[in-house]
Amino acid sequence: MRKILPLFTIAALFVAISLGADEPVNSPRFLPEISLCGMPYRQIEVAVTDAELRKGLMDRTYLADDGGMLFFYGRPKFTAFWMKNTRIPLDVIFLDAEGIVLQVNTMTVEPPQTENESDEDYEARLKSYYCLRPVTCALEIHAGRAAELGLVPGTRIPSLALRVLLQNINAK
Repeated sequence: MRKILPLFTIAALFVAISLGADEPVNSPRFLPEISLCGMPYRQIEVAVTDAELRKGLMDRTYLADDGGMLFFYGRPKFTAFWMKNTRIPLDVIFLDAEGIVLQVNTMTVEPPQTENESDEDYEARLKSYYCLRPVTCALEIHAGRAAELGLVPGTRIPSLALRVLLQNINAK
């Protein structure tokens, strides 16, 4: 019975996510304060729906020092990130279901799309940042911050474990 309840919770979350998958990006959801290696982060926005996951931090010109975005997939998957229309250099931290850092990539701002450049050509020249293993979620924070905090593969972030995230996201 103990294993059935978490599976039911995960299934319920996927139903909720899929029902809203095509909805436009609405007012942002935030995690409660989390700690990254002892540093409090109070402004972590959560991307769950397809629209939120696609949009990410595009077109933003500001990110609070204790801010970021958590891309929540709910189940392990291979994923890649790019800096399309993103004006803030970022670290992307890939995590597993236990909140263990699998990989950290620092993403640099790309030159903007030129007026003579097609969408296809622009997207083709953007660098992809990915993890070699399936991830449950990914966290974007200011570039260089992961190194400052000592976030390296193998670091455990308890507040980003799947069971904790499910409780926090379902509470919203």
